[in-house]
Amino acid sequence: MNDYQIAYSYWEQSVCRANRCFDRSHTLLALFYYQQAIQRSDVLLEANPASRQSIGAMLVSHHNLAELYQRNGAYRAAWQHFQAARLKMHDILQTCGSLPGPLWGSRIAYTQLCLFEEQHGTFGASKSGEHSPAKSRTLSPTVSQVFPLTQQSTTH
Repeated sequence: MNDYQIAYSYWEQSVCRANRCFDRSHTLLALFYYQQAIQRSDVLLEANPASRQSIGAMLVSHHNLAELYQRNGAYRAAWQHFQAARLKMHDILQTCGSLPGPLWGSRIAYTQLCLFEEQHGTFGASKSGEHSPAKSRTLSPTVSQVFPLTQQSTTH
């Protein structure tokens, strides 16, 4: 097994753990593991940015975390992760050109962002088109901002 395969295996473990926690409504644990999966997908992208496997790992990580936020009514945080995936794909296209993997990933990232925006709107720009100072640029808001105290329990 080479280093890339080991890194992919670690990413896969994180996302599987996160998905199990998501299915069981263990919100905080799912949040932790999805964030870990995003970090691990970044390692994969660094190693092989044009790979469908690396791109898929990044998309799954961001999109699954966005779904977790969406399920809990944190639409701004969900939108930020759909947007983060689209922006990463934009950067990959700029770096790698029009290879099949980046084109595939860009289409998925853009489509998912558009579907979310059709249903919930956009959360990144003010009416003047500039970023509102009240809207955070960070992709990981604090848990207390996203999940009210009554929803922080991971047992149901």
